Amino acid sequence: MRVKRIIVFPSDLQGVCYYRISNPIKVLQKHIDVTINIAFDILKIYKWLDRKFDLLVTHRQYMDWQRDFYKNLDIPYIVDTDDLVWVDNPLSPFKLDGKQIRVHDGILKGAKKLIASTPVLRDEINHRVDRNDTIILPNLIEKRFFSPPGIKMRSKLRILWAGSQTHYNDLKPFFGMIKKSWQQYQFVFVGYVPEELRPYVELHPWKDTEDYVPYLKSLDCDVGFIPLDNNRFNRSKSHIKMLEFSAIGLPCITSNVEPYKENPNGCIHYELLDVLSKLDNPIVRKQWAEKNYEWAQKYILEDWEEFILDTWTDI
Repeated sequence: MRVKRIIVFPSDLQGVCYYRISNPIKVLQKHIDVTINIAFDILKIYKWLDRKFDLLVTHRQYMDWQRDFYKNLDIPYIVDTDDLVWVDNPLSPFKLDGKQIRVHDGILKGAKKLIASTPVLRDEINHRVDRNDTIILPNLIEKRFFSPPGIKMRSKLRILWAGSQTHYNDLKPFFGMIKKSWQQYQFVFVGYVPEELRPYVELHPWKDTEDYVPYLKSLDCDVGFIPLDNNRFNRSKSHIKMLEFSAIGLPCITSNVEPYKENPNGCIHYELLDVLSKLDNPIVRKQWAEKNYEWAQKYILEDWEEFILDTWTDI
């Protein structure tokens, strides 16, 4: 059955919810006659209880009143998951207590469909709630944001990193290398910089998600750097940073951790400076950039539209 009216209850519409919620909504509104109501608070939701909805789509829900609302609405619901929320990410302010985890598990178990952003996360979810039907919908980027590689000749390459303070442990093994090479390479950080690195990098603020990929492009960088600590939480994460960097034509240096094992140029352990020395060669840099850009073509939003329609509306 194709649904006609959907109520969406996301955790927010910034950050990863842009990819998990906003992009699928764009696809639905482009192709079918569907009414979508989006809410963030309980008061607004309960005002809609007298309306007839066909489907509820949720993201990252773990509160008692959210679970009770789903029961009151008495319609099928989908849960989209992008992080291993029941496993503690040490530096993240987002932490669930035992009760919240039990509520979250109950919401997962009652879902008509479960959607995950990666195969590792799918397997974690299926094991946790004893199901085998979680659907993988990867993070995707609109075609209009793609920019083919353009290799520039300059003596000091600009190395792009983007993230929040939750990535401190991902960066920490590379502090010494960045300090050692800052006069040879211009490290460009977006969003956050550890205090230890503040004198050595060029820092830029965040932008709204809709403008984020073009903003990264405007920083005029040559290489994307995406380190990631090897732990259970991170192994379930998506490749979104590599996709964003690859889509704007950057060759990507990534850690040898699950989200980035798709990197067509291979992964590194800690040999950052050795890899950068190779990328000083514009021929090598162009080859890497073209491989990353070609890989990113697999994740163009418009090419997945029929799959998104089936996933969200065929219940």
